[in-house]
Amino acid sequence: LKEKIKTANLPNGTFVVYTGDNSEFVRNLVEELQNNLVAGIFFVVMALVFFLGIRASMLVAISIPLSMLMSFAVFQVMGLTLNFIVLFSLIIALGLLADNAIVVVENIYRFREMGYEKFEAARLATREVTGPVIYATLTTLAAFFPMLFWPGVIGKFMSYLPLTLIITLSTSLFVALVMNPVITAYLVRLDNEPKAIPPKWINYVTYIAIASLTILMLIINWVTVPVLIGLSLVLFAFTRYFLVPVSDFIINKQFPRYLVKYKEWLELMMQRDYQVRYALLRNTFTLTSFTLGFILLIVGSLLSIGEPAYGGFTLAQVVFMLPAGVIFTIGVLGIFFHTFEVMIRGGKATIALSWKTAIAMLVVFLIAWFRTDFEKPDASVQLLRTALSLSVAPILMLIFGIIGLIFKSGRPLILTDNRAIVLNLTFGLFFGIFMVYAIAPTGVAFFPSTDPRQVTVNLQGGIGTNVQTSNKMAQKAETKIERLIGNDPLVAENIKNYQTGVGTAGGQESFFGGGGSPQNSFVTINMVDYGDRGESSKNTLTKLRDVVRSIPGALLKFTAPSNGPPTGAPVNIEVSGPDFNEIVRISHDLKFKLSRAAEKKQIDGLVDVRDNLNSGRPEVRVKIDRERAQQYKLSTGQIASTIRSAINGTEASKFRDGEDEYDITVRLRPEDRNALESIQNLTLPVNVGGNPNNRRQLPLSAVATLEVGAGLGSITRLDGRRVVTVSGDAAPGYSGPEVLGKVTAFLADYKVKKGYVLNFTGENKDQQESFGFLSIALFMGIALIFLLLVMEFRNIRGPLVIMIGMGLSLIGVMLGLILTRSPFGLMTFIALISLSGLVVNHTIVLIDFALKREEEGETSLEAIIEAG
Repeated sequence: LKEKIKTANLPNGTFVVYTGDNSEFVRNLVEELQNNLVAGIFFVVMALVFFLGIRASMLVAISIPLSMLMSFAVFQVMGLTLNFIVLFSLIIALGLLADNAIVVVENIYRFREMGYEKFEAARLATREVTGPVIYATLTTLAAFFPMLFWPGVIGKFMSYLPLTLIITLSTSLFVALVMNPVITAYLVRLDNEPKAIPPKWINYVTYIAIASLTILMLIINWVTVPVLIGLSLVLFAFTRYFLVPVSDFIINKQFPRYLVKYKEWLELMMQRDYQVRYALLRNTFTLTSFTLGFILLIVGSLLSIGEPAYGGFTLAQVVFMLPAGVIFTIGVLGIFFHTFEVMIRGGKATIALSWKTAIAMLVVFLIAWFRTDFEKPDASVQLLRTALSLSVAPILMLIFGIIGLIFKSGRPLILTDNRAIVLNLTFGLFFGIFMVYAIAPTGVAFFPSTDPRQVTVNLQGGIGTNVQTSNKMAQKAETKIERLIGNDPLVAENIKNYQTGVGTAGGQESFFGGGGSPQNSFVTINMVDYGDRGESSKNTLTKLRDVVRSIPGALLKFTAPSNGPPTGAPVNIEVSGPDFNEIVRISHDLKFKLSRAAEKKQIDGLVDVRDNLNSGRPEVRVKIDRERAQQYKLSTGQIASTIRSAINGTEASKFRDGEDEYDITVRLRPEDRNALESIQNLTLPVNVGGNPNNRRQLPLSAVATLEVGAGLGSITRLDGRRVVTVSGDAAPGYSGPEVLGKVTAFLADYKVKKGYVLNFTGENKDQQESFGFLSIALFMGIALIFLLLVMEFRNIRGPLVIMIGMGLSLIGVMLGLILTRSPFGLMTFIALISLSGLVVNHTIVLIDFALKREEEGETSLEAIIEAG
């Protein structure tokens, strides 16, 4: 289109401004994701260099581009394009691509240190870890596999994520088990090995290739040569004087220190004293109660499905769930008790740790402070609740530390097994983080809200409004926007341009090809790039809404581009019932109450309340006097046909012009069709006395009366029932579920007649369907992971340990939400599913290594410490 416009012969002085160029936004978005992908690869390689060394990290890093190239080849075969979701998925997969290669390359180095020859070390090392690596990858793929069956529009939008991850991780497995061993076998070299001297012919070939490439680049573009030489020198200096010293310092000095401390900590955590009285009961009672109660709750829930209830309870609930609840509660209380016990035993150490925890919580609070939107009325309350929740942990640690210091309780109170102490502290942290989240929740959002790059102000007049009136309303909106731009420099800095459309179906999309709709008009406002904005475009949108909303005769709606697949409105209430007039009354009442509550700030965040009635359509109603019509032997169909022919016309004949054919339609003149008197003066042919030979014309007014009224522009039906929808949007800074929750609470006491129903649909329905599917996908993924683990370990002990670790990973999820003050949304749920597969990977390798050490004759303690 741009090329066509460039070559178009436009009049002098004509300027072309692209106000709806989404290609620029898509291009910038893809470029940002590509830059993030490159930056991610760089940081992954740097992390590998710092902890593996230059040579080993390069051998591992080779797997990243190789896996990417193979994935792109598969994408090409499958017809996948590099869209937003695919690029986002590749960024997620970046850190996973090197996992398998790290395990293989590190094991090859271990076998070389044991004295094996290069290729023998590669063969034995790869064979030893092939099983764990395959199962680790399969467990990750199992977490994503159920997401391939995501139904609906949102499923089609998001299905690229699991597909991309499955393809990419599968190729990384192939690279790790097939290509990495071969490459490492050739290039592996220990630090104490002499540097291999290549044959002279290899040096000659290398020199010739470099010289030929240099000459070729000089011929094509000589500037490339000095640039490459400069970059090579910078890279050499960066590697020689920064990467190598830092890597040597971490690997040879810092890392061994941490390993020694970690080994000492593991040995300490394995200590236990079972010489005291009731040692087994003291150390296992709490965790046994917690585990048994949890298992009984699950069994009772499964058995109560479909069970008949007696007195409000099913038999399974009475037999399993009520006792399970008591046992589970005892276990949870015991976990908190033992957590406080450890704090008391810590004494001075607990007090010191409380100050460190307080500093960490202060940092978290400051992050929450900077991320808080103080434009929201309840922002200060939420921030206060966050501060109180974050202060609980350091205060409790300080109190119990002082108690321990006063009573000098260094000896064990109940627990004498350090393993039980670690488990109780971990579960105490698990429940504690959920309590903090419950005190200061971050909310729920289907898709995260971002600064809109474009705002469309839709103005809708009553049905029958002509284009001239719509144009006047649009001009008023333009005047108000211009006044705001002139008075507010921040708004002026944010707005790039705006365009106005009148007589369209409403919105920018209709402007580009929509049908005519004279009562609608819109103003589309384009924002400058994000980095050039003087304020958040959310604030600009709020100012625009406050200024433009008071235009007489216009129903206003402010829209911004969606951040995800199309969904319904955040507040979408469907009113249905047997009588349409009552439905209309209820919808008008709901619209009035919600609009008034939004204006009075009784429902913070609710804006643009509207309905889909489209009432007010002007129409002429013909009321037939059936008795008079029967006297003249006139049917309703004859009268209606006459009126229809007069207004719409009747095809009298056809006109041919060569191969073209045109209908000849006979109807009243425009001035007669638009005059009510002309329609009333229409005549109907009747037979006098029933004699067909004696016909005369009877005025329409003799058998019918005409009335001017208003009707509905459209009628909506759902499953055959008439439905009216009352909708509303969420203001910037508010999530859809948050506003819907306030609306639901506001309408909690709203009563309708029997047979009439209020259904909350829209975005809420889409969210419930998506979250419901993701819940099923999560449980299916966990079940597949568990089956794979049982197949690998051939026992139940190892898989159970890994599944417990999977559940405890929720600590990080909740902490991340609290730290960033991010709402729990669709992406968070997907990340949770991803985490269920990722947590398993390293645990599988660790447990498998420990079990093999046990088979080789080591004790369990030695095997665990060596594996760790």
